Amino acid sequence: MRFLTFLSLFVSLFFACSEPKPDPQIIEIERKDSLIMGIHDEVMPKIAKVLSLRKQIQYKIDSAKQNTHLEHLQSVSYALTKADADMMHWMRAYQIPMSSDTALSYLNKQEQEIKAISAAIYESIRVADSTLKTIQP
Repeated sequence: MRFLTFLSLFVSLFFACSEPKPDPQIIEIERKDSLIMGIHDEVMPKIAKVLSLRKQIQYKIDSAKQNTHLEHLQSVSYALTKADADMMHWMRAYQIPMSSDTALSYLNKQEQEIKAISAAIYESIRVADSTLKTIQP
């Protein structure tokens, strides 16, 4: 009888100490957050290039002798500025909601936003590089 009491106590403690199964929704929230931060971490170093290109474009604007390129240069400068500002705004605002009920919806929206920001950054870099190669001082 004493053995059964000991065994029952041991089994109870074993199950009481075992880790609970992770919530699938929490796992999905963590996966989505990791995906979003991966996109951010990939594109964030490009901001230095954006700022450098914007400086070069601004130099071209300041020294433009022909007004034929001025509007295009200003447009390129604006795209670079907007890409940088959008990233900074997104980073300040990004925060996973405490409620797991709204977190996935929020994260899905944030994934689309960071993908759009990433695309804008890469496109503004591409256009600025091309512009600097084609427009001579």
